[in-house]
Parts: sequence; C-alpha cells; structure tokens
Amino acid sequence: MLCRWLQSRVAGRCGLIHAPEVKIAHIYQMWVTPAARGEGIAKALLGEISTWALDKECECLALDVTTSNEAAVCFYRSSGFMATGQPGPLQRDSFLMMQPMVMTLHRVSESTF
Repeated sequence: MLCRWLQSRVAGRCGLIHAPEVKIAHIYQMWVTPAARGEGIAKALLGEISTWALDKECECLALDVTTSNEAAVCFYRSSGFMATGQPGPLQRDSFLMMQPMVMTLHRVSESTF
C-alpha cells in the first residue's frame, strides 16, 4: 500500500499486486481524498508505482476503472493507459461497470550532455 501525505494527513493511497514470475503489476483501490484532488496526488502515486514496478522488472501496469468515474478514466488515459477488452460488471448483477486498462512501462534513460 502506498500513501501520499498532504499537511500531515493521508491525501491518497493505492495498493499493488505483483507476482514475481509475472511482468505485470496490478493497481487496485487508488483513491485521492476529495479535498486533495487536483493537487497532483494521483500523478505522484502513479510515478511511485511506475518506479517500483520498473525496479521489479515489470513491463506494464494494469488496473480496472469504474466506467462511470469520468475523472479517473480521463486521468488514466492521459497517463498512458489504454483500454483492453470490454467493460464488465464490478460484481455479478452489479450496475457498476469496470474497464480493464493497461500501460506499458518505459524506463527513462539518462543522457549525458
């Protein structure tokens, strides 16, 4: 579980699942407190997740996002995630739909000038 703090309060958090034999890290339960939205907390969490996943030799990040959460869908798309497959229900008989998304990770190379 990763957390970001803002003025000594938890402003955002997310969990990760990764099996060493798999080159995919799964993000789950990413959340930013309403008072901290728009402050770059989600972007900072995603940066930490990406660094961690690259250090574990992961090739991509995957997640499921609730399709009705337009802000989250837009954030993930603008961060490089692409929809994969068709949306499916959160649970059996649920009206909430989840869209699987994936982002390929790229290590930023340092160049010398």
